Amino acid sequence: MARQRGREPVTRADARRLPIRSDSVDTVVSSMGLMLIMPLAEALHEIARVLRPGGAVAALVPARWPVRPRDVRPLFALAVSLHGLGILPQHLTARLATKQLRQAGLEVTDTQQRRFAFPIRSADDAAMAVHALYTLGYPAHRIEAAVDKPTRMAGSTELPLPLLRIVARSSG
Repeated sequence: MARQRGREPVTRADARRLPIRSDSVDTVVSSMGLMLIMPLAEALHEIARVLRPGGAVAALVPARWPVRPRDVRPLFALAVSLHGLGILPQHLTARLATKQLRQAGLEVTDTQQRRFAFPIRSADDAAMAVHALYTLGYPAHRIEAAVDKPTRMAGSTELPLPLLRIVARSSG
């Protein structure tokens, strides 16, 4: 899409080994990716390397809170169906992310945790929500059972999406 809109250059690469000159990038954005990169420290050092002095990195990762009391019912239904809610390769809290970013030479300027909601209005919404969970390695029958639970609650429930946003700057 970026190429179609004339937003060149577009680079696709391993975040731990970026084929980009040092001190050449104004902004790095990661939406729901940092928690999947192992080891994360390598990627953060690469981000710090390619950022210009004063350059920014903005990242969005799953969080465990905030959730509301009414969130317990749909989350419990999913957890029972899946026999868990998926395990990410790593969980980043604001404190841990701040520590790792600082170790990479980046200074955190803002962290915010917010709860967003995904309303379940139909079976398609339920399927989309369940398939968006990190369910790598889960058997298909568990995933389909998990889709069934919020489908039966359609129209009266929403799935919580607690997210952590982190913004940091290069001091280099």
